[in-house]
Parts: sequence; C-alpha cells; structure tokens
Amino acid sequence: PLPAVESAIGFDETLSLVCTMYPDHSPGAQGYASKEATFTLLQTSGRGGSDRKLAKASVDLARYASVDSISDTSTFVLLHDGVPVGDLELTISSRWLKHYSRPESDHSLVGGDS
Repeated sequence: PLPAVESAIGFDETLSLVCTMYPDHSPGAQGYASKEATFTLLQTSGRGGSDRKLAKASVDLARYASVDSISDTSTFVLLHDGVPVGDLELTISSRWLKHYSRPESDHSLVGGDS
C-alpha cells in the first residue's frame, strides 16, 4: 500500500440555503424530519469540457435545525463509489427565519425559482 499523503485544499466560500424543515411526527421523535443536502466535489476541465465527479458527502440538515441560532463545525467523509477518499470540514450555521420572504430579485441556485 502507498503511504497516506496529508494535504488540504481550503475554500473560503459562503453558501446560503433557505429550506423548510418539518417536525418529525414519528413516535418518540423530537426535532425535525430528515432533510439531506449533498455536496459534490467536481473536477472541471477547461475549454468547455465536461465535469468529472470526484467525490460527494451528504449532510442531514435536521441535525442543525433549531429555533435557537447555532453554528457548528463538523467533518464529513467524502466518498467516491462508496469508498472514503477524503474529509469535508464545514461550519454550518442555522437560524430560524420566522418572517422570511425572498426578494423578487433573488434567484435560487438550488431547486429553481419557486
């Protein structure tokens, strides 16, 4: 086997995602029903080539949903064909937007413009 190589790529990016969370009505459940978000690491080739999917990691947003504002740094496993190939470290902040309405000029990058 080859020796493990320690390397990291940092991205100082902010992603905003507004989503509706529903209470989990399962017997004995507390909190919110599961809602999965998936992050995909793509390799893009220049000159109009196609993207190559390198790995992905999924996050259950229900874990971070709360009426109280939270911020938590967590590490998720990046998988390629079910095999762990790296780690994804995210700081996830959550807050309740009781009276939120999206401005007409704001277009969603996720899930269309509805």
